[in-house]
Amino acid sequence: MLNNSLDLLYIVIAFCLLWFTIFVCWWLFYVIMIVRHVYVITRSIRKKLKALEDISKQAKERFEKTAEYIDLAATGIGKIIGYVKEKKQGKAEKKSKKAE
Repeated sequence: MLNNSLDLLYIVIAFCLLWFTIFVCWWLFYVIMIVRHVYVITRSIRKKLKALEDISKQAKERFEKTAEYIDLAATGIGKIIGYVKEKKQGKAEKKSKKAE
């Protein structure tokens, strides 16, 4: 089997390469698992950011609609107040004409 020391050297080198290969495979497995976890976390963060963006868009739209309604209500109230003032001035003028 072992004819000279060179055969023993080849067996030792083969054994070392076997262990080195096992170590590299083990290391590669863990690197791949770390990359996979980073991918999963990144995907989760993207989903949450998209949900947050959707919520902020909905809030903005609701705020804009509310602002439009408030503007419309303020315009209507202003017109009602103007109408009431005109009516009071008209009645006041009628009373002052009757008093003369």
